[in-house]
Amino acid sequence: MRSCERVFLIFLLANLLCLPFWAQNKTADIKYSSNFSQLLTDSQRYIKEGLYDRAQISLQHTLKLARTAEEKKEVNLKLAEVEANLGNLTQAYDYYGQSLQLALETGDKKTEDFSQKSMQIIDLYNKAKKLRQEKHYDEVIDIFNNAISYCDQINNPVLKCKALRQQSYAFLYLNKLQNYFENNLKANEIAKTINNIIELISTYINIGHYYSLIDNINLAIENFDNAILLSNREGMPTYVIFDAYYNGAVVNIEIGNYDKAIEYLCLALELIANNKSDPYYVTSLSNLGSTYLKRALTSGNSQDYDRAFQYFNQALSTAAQTGNEPFQVAVLNNIGSLKAHLEENLDALYYLNKARILAEKIKLNGYLVSIYTNIGIIYARQGDYQNSSLYYDKAINLALSENEDRTLWESYLEKGNLLKKQGKLTEARFYYLNSINIIESLRSKLSMEEDKASFLGSDKRLNAYHNLIDLLINLNREKGNQQYLAQAFNFMERAKSRAFLDSIESSNLEKEIPADLKLINQEKEIMSDMSKLYTRLIAPDLPEDERTTILQEVKSLEDKLDNIKRQIRSQNP
Repeated sequence: MRSCERVFLIFLLANLLCLPFWAQNKTADIKYSSNFSQLLTDSQRYIKEGLYDRAQISLQHTLKLARTAEEKKEVNLKLAEVEANLGNLTQAYDYYGQSLQLALETGDKKTEDFSQKSMQIIDLYNKAKKLRQEKHYDEVIDIFNNAISYCDQINNPVLKCKALRQQSYAFLYLNKLQNYFENNLKANEIAKTINNIIELISTYINIGHYYSLIDNINLAIENFDNAILLSNREGMPTYVIFDAYYNGAVVNIEIGNYDKAIEYLCLALELIANNKSDPYYVTSLSNLGSTYLKRALTSGNSQDYDRAFQYFNQALSTAAQTGNEPFQVAVLNNIGSLKAHLEENLDALYYLNKARILAEKIKLNGYLVSIYTNIGIIYARQGDYQNSSLYYDKAINLALSENEDRTLWESYLEKGNLLKKQGKLTEARFYYLNSINIIESLRSKLSMEEDKASFLGSDKRLNAYHNLIDLLINLNREKGNQQYLAQAFNFMERAKSRAFLDSIESSNLEKEIPADLKLINQEKEIMSDMSKLYTRLIAPDLPEDERTTILQEVKSLEDKLDNIKRQIRSQNP
C-alpha cells in the first residue's frame, strides 16, 4: 500500500523564510600578520578560496590596523562582501553604510554608488521576503527583479546570487517551475564563480527539487548527491548539512533505495535532535517510519515493522504537541497503512478514519487520495465491496482533479483488483491498463536502468502486470478468444523490456498456449528481439551510426510485428 508521503515528503528549501540561525563549526586557528597590507592580501585570498569565515576574522583584524579613510573604506567594503556571502545581510548592510560614509568623505563616487545601491538591494531583498511570507508572490517577483537589475548595474554577484535564489521560491509557489529552475541555474553558476559553497549547496538542492517535481529522478539524485558531497566540507553550518541529507533521503525513498534513505534520514535527524520544535524534526521521524515500513514490505523483516511503528508514534506525539494538523494527518495515515499490512484491519480503519476526518476538515487533498485508497483496501478485505468501490472512486476522482499520478496508479490497481475479485474481468482490465500506463509514464522519466528497476520493484507496481496477465489468461479461458493471449504476451514482453525480466512469471501463461499457435510464438520471438535491441539502445556512449542501424532494425521488426498482429486478428475477428 502506498502511503501519502509524496505531499508529506516535501523537499526542504534552504533559507526559505529566514536567515541561517545555526552556528558554524569552529574554524581553525589562524596566525595574523601585524602588517595591514599582508592581512588584506591574506583576506582577499580567503575570499577567493571561498573561506569566508576566515576572511571575516582576518578582515576584522585588518580593520583595526587601518589608519586612513581609504584603508578603512576598502576593508569595510570587503567585510560587507564577506558578511553577504555568509548570509549575514544585516551586518553587510552596516558595513556598506560605513563604506558609503567613507566614500562621501573621500569623494569616491564609484564606491559611493556601489555602497548605496547595495544597501538599496538589501532593503528590497528584505521587503520582498516579508511580502513572500504574506503570499504576495507577484509583487515579490517584481521587487526581486528591481534588486537583480541593481545588482547588474553595479556588478554585485554576491547579492545577485541570493536575490535570484530567493526570487525562485516565489516562482515555485506560483507553480512557475521553469522560472524556478532557471533562477537556480543562474544562481548556481554565480555561486561557482564566487566560490560560495553554501549557496552552491542550496542551489543544487533547489535544482534537484525541480527535477523531482518533473519526475526526472535521476537528475534529482545527481544534484542532491552534489549537495551532500559539498556539505561534508569542513566548517559547513548545521542547517546546510541537514538540507542536503534530508533531500537526498527523500529522493531515495521515491525510487526504493530504502537503506540509503534510512542512512541519510538518521544523519539528518541527529543534526536537529536537540530542537524538537523544528517542523523537520517530526517530518524526519515520520519519514523514517515510512521508510522502515516500505523496507519491511520488501524484506519481510518484522523488526522493520516494529521500528516503523516506534517512529510513527514519536512523530504523532510531537505533531500533536505542536498542533501541526497536516503532519498529524500524514502520520495517522501511515500508521493506518502499517496496521493494514499487518492485517490488523479494525485498528487500520480506526487510524485511517481519524486521518480522513482531519484531512477533509483542513482540505489536504493530496493526502486524501492515499487515505481513500487505503480505506477501500480494508473494506475489500472485509468483503464490503460497496464501500470499497465507493472509496476507490473517491480516490480516483480526487487524484484526477489534482493531477496526482504518484498515487493514482495504486487507486486504479486496487479498483481493478476489486472488480477482478467480483468476476468483472472486462471492467477490471480497464483499471489495470490505466494503472500500468501511469506506472510506465512515471518510469519513463527515469534515465538510469538501475533506478527504473528499483522504481518498479518497490511498493506493488509489478502487481499491475501480474494481475493483468492473469486476468487476460482467465478471459481467454472464459471467452475462448486467443487475442487475450496475444495481449498477455504483449504485457509480458513489455515487462521484460522494462528491466524486470526476473520478476515476471510466464509459466502460467505459456501453459495456456496451444502447440499450433505459430503466429503467437512468432509474435513472442519478434518482441524478444525488439527487447534486446531496446537494451542495446540504452547503452552509454553508443555511436550515432550504430544507433541509426539499431533503429532501422527496430523499425523492420515493428513492421513484421504489425503483420503478425493483423494475421492474428484475421483469425480471431
